[in-house]
Amino acid sequence: MSCPEDKIVYDSELNAYVCIETGEVLEDRPIVSAPQGRREEESPMVLASPVIHNYGIGTELSRIDQREAKSVTLHSILWRMVRRLGLPRYIHEDSARMLRELVRRGLIIGRKREEVIVATIYSSIRKHGLPIGLGELCKEMGVDKRRVWSMYKTIVEEFKLKQKQIPIHVYISQVVSRMGLEYRDYQEIIDSLLSRLPADLRYRKPQVVAQSLVLLALLIKRGRLKG
Repeated sequence: MSCPEDKIVYDSELNAYVCIETGEVLEDRPIVSAPQGRREEESPMVLASPVIHNYGIGTELSRIDQREAKSVTLHSILWRMVRRLGLPRYIHEDSARMLRELVRRGLIIGRKREEVIVATIYSSIRKHGLPIGLGELCKEMGVDKRRVWSMYKTIVEEFKLKQKQIPIHVYISQVVSRMGLEYRDYQEIIDSLLSRLPADLRYRKPQVVAQSLVLLALLIKRGRLKG
């Protein structure tokens, strides 16, 4: 992904170059000091944190205003969260685009930055149909679920976000795996239970439905309930 040179900054907390246009981390490695003879010419210029690198084209401090500096910090936090969660690159890039637009529209004023960022990640997860629930995401990141949900609803409304519906079997497989069970041992019972479940109930709270179906299948398998 290309990034205009005057939009590349160095985030000292992340120890990497970040594009404030896309949120992409361009260089994820320690920065090597310039040779002594060229140190004055090429040394990064300080703007509190992060630092702007001139890249030989004389970038001036005035190129980045307060909004852009805030955007850099947000993108750095976003990158760290995405890496911690082990999410794919496209989730990071999509979340970065949403985050940049939220900053531009002034929609993050009065909100905690971590909650805004988790909301963009969750929005991207729902958009691409990944089976990750809001509850587990907020718990992992240590943020308030209700506040994140409020921000998420704002994002859905502002961006007319379309969400992919995740098949209920995906959630069921996750539950079975976490319980250390073999899906094939319970598939027939689960399919029978699903066939009797009204379609509109399957996707209201799919994680809860999946957990309930697996628990029922386990009880039926062990003879504690009749199928």
